[in-house]
Amino acid sequence: AWTNLHRFEEAEEAVQETAVKALEALDSLRDPESVAGWLFRTLERECQDRLKRRRTAEERNAARHAQGLPPTRAGGEECLADAVAESRETYAVDDLREFVRREVGALPADMRVVVERRGMEGETISALARDLGLPRTTVDRLIHRGYRMLRPRFARLMRGLQE
Repeated sequence: AWTNLHRFEEAEEAVQETAVKALEALDSLRDPESVAGWLFRTLERECQDRLKRRRTAEERNAARHAQGLPPTRAGGEECLADAVAESRETYAVDDLREFVRREVGALPADMRVVVERRGMEGETISALARDLGLPRTTVDRLIHRGYRMLRPRFARLMRGLQE
């Protein structure tokens, strides 16, 4: 995994994700003698998927840079605190922070925890998964669902700031 990804933490996550996928799909293994090859193919596909997502994120960041926008975080999602900080309006920063806290606080509890820690404190998905005892994919899914729920609320805020 490291040979393909050249990033230790990402390689570690790919191996962990492959192990989870392998355990989930163990019943579908037809030939127990070929388990090593099966695991390596699964890991290789995981690495290819990660490289594809990385390239997509890099292309997205290049486009954002061309538009004069700040880059997104490593996972592709924008940091909520950064979105609030980049608004250059006359509203008090404390009011904006309170708005973010209130909107994030309205999320379901499991989503709220991961969005607060990832989006507002910048904690890595791997660290969150370890601390919460959840698979990385579950944490990632919770973050993206939380951001999807927050996006219209923040869009209304930004429209209000622009008016």
